[in-house]
Amino acid sequence: MEFINMINKLNKTDKNIKIYLDMDGTIVENIFDLNRSFEKKGGYIKKRPIKPIVEQINTIIENYKNIEVIVLSCSSNDDMIEEKNEWIDINIPNIKKENRVFLNREKGEYTKENMHEVKGKYIKNDISSNDIAILIDDNNSVLKEFQKMVGHQAIPVHVTTLLL
Repeated sequence: MEFINMINKLNKTDKNIKIYLDMDGTIVENIFDLNRSFEKKGGYIKKRPIKPIVEQINTIIENYKNIEVIVLSCSSNDDMIEEKNEWIDINIPNIKKENRVFLNREKGEYTKENMHEVKGKYIKNDISSNDIAILIDDNNSVLKEFQKMVGHQAIPVHVTTLLL
């Protein structure tokens, strides 16, 4: 409820609110998998949603029509992107197709070395001066870089905040 209270307060400002939402480990269960089976065709779609997080995101989408929710997720290849889209269609179907951004490692859109920076760069280029950008992620390095790059318009939120 703490997160929803924050959204209520921000929604009373004259700023546009954009929520950028990670997938792996944030809304999708990310159990340690040595074989990386989720990268194999048919593996990702079987992953379970983290229900309390998905429920809050669905609540925001349903009750705050002026807040834009954007999935921003790194993916290893096109097959995984296709399955992530299917997963969203099943679990959070109210997220529009045009609000699903997947950075593709196979196409060189990120590397292991710059993975912690690419979301911050994307968001910085995606927002205007009247926007507040909230990034919900499970990776502290990603959140730290996001805050550093986006500055006063950035609100980094570790996924565990949504569980409080």
